Amino acid sequence: MDSIIGIVIVLTCLFVAFYVMGAMLERKLDIEVDSFCRIILGFILFLFAFVVIDVPLEYAHVPFHVLAYGALFVWIMLAGYSIYYVRKIEFPSKAFWNENTTFGFLLVVGVEIWYGMQNAIYTSYSDAAYYNMSSITSIYTNTIFEYDQFSGLAGFDPTRAQDSSIILVAVLSKISHMHVLIMVNRVMAVLEIVMFNLILYEIALILSKKNKKIAFLTVFFYFVISLFYWMNGGENLLWGRLAETKSMLANIYIPVVLLCFSLLAGMREKKRLWILIMCAVTVGVALSFSGTYIVLAFTFYLVLSYWLLNGRKMQTIIYAALAVTPSTVIMLMRTFL
Repeated sequence: MDSIIGIVIVLTCLFVAFYVMGAMLERKLDIEVDSFCRIILGFILFLFAFVVIDVPLEYAHVPFHVLAYGALFVWIMLAGYSIYYVRKIEFPSKAFWNENTTFGFLLVVGVEIWYGMQNAIYTSYSDAAYYNMSSITSIYTNTIFEYDQFSGLAGFDPTRAQDSSIILVAVLSKISHMHVLIMVNRVMAVLEIVMFNLILYEIALILSKKNKKIAFLTVFFYFVISLFYWMNGGENLLWGRLAETKSMLANIYIPVVLLCFSLLAGMREKKRLWILIMCAVTVGVALSFSGTYIVLAFTFYLVLSYWLLNGRKMQTIIYAALAVTPSTVIMLMRTFL
């Protein structure tokens, strides 16, 4: 599976899974979103399901293969239930693909993927070695943080206080029979580029009151600005650390929380959107060690802003407290255990 065909197959399976899960979640939340947003919803649910399995099993010291195949089983069940629940999943229509903004978006993302695969160099070789070797060690020792990734010494697990993204990469590599370096530098890197642009597009679409041209131009201009910044010596996380946890935090986990609150602000009567916020915040906290604190702090200010601008209701505080409960538990576990 380490070939180009293998990479395409894995990415196709992932995005189909995201879409069907997103279609189910859209129905469950009783909202109406476009095709791009369905992918984002499914992406959040996909990662949230992994976190729910991963965090307790990490601390239970189970063999790695138990976690890997357990996660695969849950993902398959979720996808199957999504197809059963929705019955008839509506994929993007021909009119959608024929829109100029859709074509432009796909063109920009295609160029970004090409550029990223050619130029997304490591800006920190020590960090890259740390993350990649941790994933490889889990696969080849069939353990979760039981061996030091560099020395091979047993009983040395400094990674436990870090993040679940290391194990996510290892799990995806294990079940797809793909080498970790290919998974990180190709599959996860492409995934980050696509998801970042989808999230950016959807946020711009909401802020522009459904103006697709403005949303597309936002994606295009960000790409131009990021290239200018990167070529002039700046460490743009999208191009210098593709698929590393700092990059994922900056480009996906934080923006997706903002997107969830943007959806809530536009559909205040849809209280179930707090469930989506809970999933997004939990994912950001669990899959990035820096995000353990940054995502929670960011969520606090978003909740405060939403509360101040929407009647200062006690109900908002209650919903927000419930939404951050799982992520707060993970934060306490990562900090003190």
